[in-house]
Amino acid sequence: MEFANTQRKPFLWNREYGRKYDLSKALKFDFKATNRAIIDEPPGRIDTDEKKDSIKTNLYNFGRNTNYRHVANASFTVPLSKIPVTNWLSATTRYGATFDWIGSPLGFQDANDVYIGHTIKNSNTKSINGQANMVTLYNKVKYLKKINKKYGKRRGNKPRTPEYKIVQWEKDNLTFKARKPKKFFHNLETKDITSVEVFDSKGKKIQGKIFIESKNKITYELKNDLKNARIVIQARKKRGLDGAKLLELTARTAMSVRKVSITYTENNGSTLPGYLPTAKVIGQNFDVRAPGYDFLFGWQPGHSFLIDNKTDEEIKRDREDWLDSRADLDWITSSPSQFNSFKQSNTQNLNIKATVELLPGLRLDINGTRNYTNNYSEVFRDTSGGGQYVHLSPIESGNYTISFFSLGSAFATDNDEHVSRIFEAVANNRAGVSREWADEYSQRNPGASNPIQGFGNTSQEVLIPAFLEAYGGVSSSTVLFDPFMKVPKPNWRVTYD
Repeated sequence: MEFANTQRKPFLWNREYGRKYDLSKALKFDFKATNRAIIDEPPGRIDTDEKKDSIKTNLYNFGRNTNYRHVANASFTVPLSKIPVTNWLSATTRYGATFDWIGSPLGFQDANDVYIGHTIKNSNTKSINGQANMVTLYNKVKYLKKINKKYGKRRGNKPRTPEYKIVQWEKDNLTFKARKPKKFFHNLETKDITSVEVFDSKGKKIQGKIFIESKNKITYELKNDLKNARIVIQARKKRGLDGAKLLELTARTAMSVRKVSITYTENNGSTLPGYLPTAKVIGQNFDVRAPGYDFLFGWQPGHSFLIDNKTDEEIKRDREDWLDSRADLDWITSSPSQFNSFKQSNTQNLNIKATVELLPGLRLDINGTRNYTNNYSEVFRDTSGGGQYVHLSPIESGNYTISFFSLGSAFATDNDEHVSRIFEAVANNRAGVSREWADEYSQRNPGASNPIQGFGNTSQEVLIPAFLEAYGGVSSSTVLFDPFMKVPKPNWRVTYD
């Protein structure tokens, strides 16, 4: 019995390479790439010179690429710590980029034998991190450094012992009668008498009995008569808030802000299907100069490279121009069977933190956050196969969150009908917001017969400003056209240890 001969030919060639280079201690760069390729073999046994030569040729060409990916990062630490005036500040910036070329399977063609193409995508990450160590700034002043050292120590769970001072009162040329108590008004304002000493004219200490009668009065009795005597009274008294102490506490309170940090991160990405050129060195196809070094290192079609200050209309126009020009260069398939979407995404995260230490162990953490996400997709394809590229089915979506301050309305009570007063304020604010929209619409469209139409009490253009004004005290006019507030409101957490 004979069995059919089968050959399994997973001849793979995976290559990884990278480079890390520190241009200086502050400026660093790294690059890492991974390329996956397959060495295609003729069918059946490799038993002829022609088949062997075919494999050798594929090896010389480094195989057929199936996937390529690289990651590049550059970071720069601003040398603020090297300057005495700014060594309390630190700042770091970082830019990262990725590129992926995803090859399509062999024979990935439509019914007219038109190649449907590969997929390329890229992304970039931009981040800025700044921190201010306020304690280092305060310690530049010797007096403030002394206070920070004095009040910065933690005592754990041990009780704090009160601070006391020793006060003293004395009087001389005194006469004592034997067995007859003598009264002394020392005005030390304390009963915590630590010692009472009586000396004769030669300085010899004479023993006697002491009776503490009040904060300012004692009685002292000797066994024998004594002339030209001197008495010294010492007491322990709790230290009050004298001028120096009050100044120290005031300075420590003024230095409550201990640390401030700001972090901003932005992520962007693009995905282009139907891409025809293959990936070669670092993903670039030098024969047709595609996709370009800008795309390889994170540039987003339609947007600016580092700081994006374009309007939505400019972004839409430039993005479509880029797609159209790539189609003109024959980089994008003309197959009508290409239905995958061109996609772009943008994410922005802002985080602000501050640490306030009102007292040693009593800490107030203040933070504000803002997160914004925007996703865009469209189908860019040749509908006829004759070079008539169109932009179809544009879809835009996103998310937005921001820290909000609503303490002023958090404890509002209900009215006599048990209806929330804040909810009533939202309902009442809608009329004013609707009028603002109508006034603006009338100015832009003088011929409008009923400008308030379309801005009713249930439209989001009216409800959002009305809500923000009632719950957060935000003027509706400031968020009328753009409810996405740029600056987050502070939230806080108090801890004591």
